[in-house]
Amino acid sequence: MKNARNQQLSPSDVRRYLGGLANKLLDNSPLRDDERIFLANCLGCISGGDSADEVFGIRNGQGRSTLNESQRLKLSLVTHWVANAICTVSEGGLGLSFEQAFREAEKQFSPSNPTATYANIKNAWYKEKYEHMKSPVRRADDPDFPY
Repeated sequence: MKNARNQQLSPSDVRRYLGGLANKLLDNSPLRDDERIFLANCLGCISGGDSADEVFGIRNGQGRSTLNESQRLKLSLVTHWVANAICTVSEGGLGLSFEQAFREAEKQFSPSNPTATYANIKNAWYKEKYEHMKSPVRRADDPDFPY
């Protein structure tokens, strides 16, 4: 399953999305067209004999583990903090430079996350594959949503 930015969602992202759909169904809330089509396609595949785990993408595939997912979520939390720290004070941030934000993030997060070193944070910040983690505004349906 992919999100609106055409990025593959992790199993926990998919489970969170499915939980949201389940809540909508239980509350008799209307589904958006894309949600209805998604459910219809998935249920059609399952009724045809496909595995629900594969159809919904709720199991880690080859090369992805629960540990990898956990590390990505920790990294996502750190990059989200940095993204907010570099915002100006008038925007609700701390007004820090990139270097200051990387150093402060290391101080804030390294006690509970030993991989949150200045070098790792800086490297992750400039990697294209983590571009989606740099927004100061995150939504629950974003990949690698850390909350």
